[in-house]
Amino acid sequence: MKLTMRDLDIDTYTATFERLATVAGWEPNAMGTIVQYRTGLRENVHRRVVNRENIPTTMTEWKEAAQKEVNCIRELQNAGLTGFRSNRGRDQSSYQTNTSRPTNTRNNGVVPMDVDATTSLPFKKLTEEERAKYRAEG
Repeated sequence: MKLTMRDLDIDTYTATFERLATVAGWEPNAMGTIVQYRTGLRENVHRRVVNRENIPTTMTEWKEAAQKEVNCIRELQNAGLTGFRSNRGRDQSSYQTNTSRPTNTRNNGVVPMDVDATTSLPFKKLTEEERAKYRAEG
């Protein structure tokens, strides 16, 4: 059975790995032991460690680097800076419709038209015949 890190629980992963490596009789700084440790890390944590300026070479360096990267990921999550970008909570007033704008009375008193961006056609699922027709038309 392969040991893998769950969520961002680096402490449990590292402690369990150390216990199992000791029981198996693995040398702590042997290349095989380090490879097994790093391949069990979550992919995003492993990638962040490898992308560091100085890639760790010892087991101690790998553990410290993984811990630091998990802490960075947690900080980003707490700040809401991970995953898909969202504009929630940001000021979008210049992009919203029906907001008051200064009127432009130049050009002989002509005021620009305020177009409502929310107008859209309802979505209709295509039938198989319509799909075939559109595919044939390119």
